[in-house]
Amino acid sequence: MKQSMGAALAAVLLAGGVVGCNSGNNDVDSGTDAGMNGQDAGTCEGEVQVTPSPTRPECVTVKNCAGEPFCPALVTNVATRPKFRVTYINPTKPAALGNIAFRTLLNSRIALAQFAWGMELDLSAAQPTVRTGGLTPNVTPATGQGFFGANFTFIQGGTGGLEVRWNPVTVNATLTGESFTTATIDRITVPIFDEGGALFTELPVREASLVNVTMNTDRNCVGLGQASVNSCNASGQWLSAATPGTNLIRGKITVADARNVMVEVGTTTTTLCGLLSGSTPECAAPTPDSTTSTSEPAWNLEAEFTAIATNIAE
Repeated sequence: MKQSMGAALAAVLLAGGVVGCNSGNNDVDSGTDAGMNGQDAGTCEGEVQVTPSPTRPECVTVKNCAGEPFCPALVTNVATRPKFRVTYINPTKPAALGNIAFRTLLNSRIALAQFAWGMELDLSAAQPTVRTGGLTPNVTPATGQGFFGANFTFIQGGTGGLEVRWNPVTVNATLTGESFTTATIDRITVPIFDEGGALFTELPVREASLVNVTMNTDRNCVGLGQASVNSCNASGQWLSAATPGTNLIRGKITVADARNVMVEVGTTTTTLCGLLSGSTPECAAPTPDSTTSTSEPAWNLEAEFTAIATNIAE
């Protein structure tokens, strides 16, 4: 069944220029602190200062008093079973997904836990594994910690209006020092919800893998936050990769899958395939740049990401 993506999403995909990857994530921001409503967090005392928003329980500002990039996680991972939630994605392929306006909208959904992508490592056995997939929507913010301290669970489709295709996938991984790379995941589909918990759209990725993902700060972060991180601010908060080629999500978006994701451009409805190809809704002339291992035409997907330690129920 084709899913609907809001008009705003399609519109921003068509707006602005394509921006290359950079570890500073210098997206255009509105200039207003979304969590603190423009207020300053105040004088920094101690090593790290945590300031909840006075008006929005989901938002919190975490500040390194030393004024340097740091890991802003408020949850402490177990070293042999670290759990993460993605906090920022910087797509570079396909080019349309690297559009700065789209990236800002996508990450605003991440900041508000409407696009919640979880990762759970099991490093206790000789063969490390990674469980990854979508987390349930409509979580309750933790008091004083917002979504940074909230309790999440992986989606278990088949009940409550949640689809089985959103279920997490467990895959083997190779651990080298503090970096891991997963084996190829045949397919993973991560949903994106709207403010009310209804499906906004979804991201179906074939032949997916997590590549050269480096954990730091006692395995509590992937990448770092800026010296002050507002959990509800989508822009300019995260440093995804100090070294090129690390902290990557790779995969393929097939033409067939893209044809089944609907988007709206103003009053015109089209498909993700049509949007990526610049063609008609039927996508009669797709422009994929690759194929899958089974020779299906597809677009290469690549994105840098950051993540923080997160409470994810077993």
